[in-house]
Amino acid sequence: LVEAVGVARMPPTVFVTAYDDYAVRAFEVQALDYLLKPFGRSRFQAALQRARRHLERERSGALADRLTALLRTGRAPGEPVERLLVKTGGRVSFVDIDQIEWAEAEGNYARVHAAGQGHLLRETMGTLLQRLGERQFFRIHRSRIVNVAHIKEIRIAGGGDYQVVLLSGTGLRLSRLYRAA
Repeated sequence: LVEAVGVARMPPTVFVTAYDDYAVRAFEVQALDYLLKPFGRSRFQAALQRARRHLERERSGALADRLTALLRTGRAPGEPVERLLVKTGGRVSFVDIDQIEWAEAEGNYARVHAAGQGHLLRETMGTLLQRLGERQFFRIHRSRIVNVAHIKEIRIAGGGDYQVVLLSGTGLRLSRLYRAA
């Protein structure tokens, strides 16, 4: 099971078995404990306490990480931003994400189209999508993200292709790979 799931993705585990042959291997894959049958109530309680302490430490660490992110950025990890900071020609301005119609990749940059203007940001499409929030924004192509609130219609373009038409009239190709989304 550990090999199928992978050590990094295994949940906290207490091995319970009648075989002592695997004890060393169990701890190599970061087992919390290894109960060898038959075991008594006190041994079981000790393993249970160890598991509870581990889970409590894990929860405390996750909470500390969330609080640190909240203090640093004003929002919890994974929570979408409300505005993007855009640097243009010696000025710094903000763009409300609700105004963003779509974004496209330009090399190591992303060009965000909002309120009739294009803004160049130095970030990948994946990072931008995480910041904008995957409830309101969807990837329609490996190099394009669209704000669902700005979609007017989706047209069949022939040959199995589709085109996303925005309220502004802009037409964007919908890749077959992202059609299901």
